Amino acid sequence: MEKKDPRGRVSILWDPLAIKLTKLTSSDQYIHTKIQDLSSRNSYALTIVYARNARHDILKLWNDLIDIGKSCNEPWILLGDFNSCKEVADKVGGSKLHPRDARDFNNFISDCELDEMKACGDFFSWTNRVTGEGRILCRIDRCLINPLWHVAFKDSFVNYVHQGVSDHCPLIIQWKNYAEREKLKLWSKLHFGNMAEKTKLAKENLNRIQTEIQKRPLDSTLSDLEKRAIKEYTELAGRDEASLQQKAKADN
Repeated sequence: MEKKDPRGRVSILWDPLAIKLTKLTSSDQYIHTKIQDLSSRNSYALTIVYARNARHDILKLWNDLIDIGKSCNEPWILLGDFNSCKEVADKVGGSKLHPRDARDFNNFISDCELDEMKACGDFFSWTNRVTGEGRILCRIDRCLINPLWHVAFKDSFVNYVHQGVSDHCPLIIQWKNYAEREKLKLWSKLHFGNMAEKTKLAKENLNRIQTEIQKRPLDSTLSDLEKRAIKEYTELAGRDEASLQQKAKADN
């Protein structure tokens, strides 16, 4: 009998004023939904993936997604942690990538007629945060799209943002048009405009270190610097958050 995590493993947050989200099906490894943009009236299928580690679980996930793909007749985007590499270059450190696992993943992509979305930013999307010889970096987080997505949203791309304090890179889907750029600028101004200068500098320092790690993933000096930079940024960000909470209480 299949065991399901009672806490759930995948969740989605959305703005009900911007989009209408309808859940279609799910398991403890994915949530498959239909999205309607309330401003443009565009619609598409969205699947958020969080694959398990065991091979039999991953094979079940591939079969489930293949079944979804067979009945999907609209633009479809799948993104998240697939816990699989496509090729040897996707992994640095640790045990060697087993050819069987890469073959299973590539067969799933081929069977669903999916492609990777155009990407920018970091290459490795996950790290085990270990320093020294035990350090591992992999590209296991991906954004896959079907041919109908290519037609409907040809200017879209995914940005692999620096991990920051997480072990995964956030994946941000963007569109190359003026309106979206203005939205992103406004969001950035609203959410980061008042960030304390020390916290901003700490975040920039962490970004610089993580940029270098993408070039030299097994450099132990860089991993030590990253650990200290994460600690410094986390402490400063925590103080900023506490200060904002106190201000909010005072305003109320």
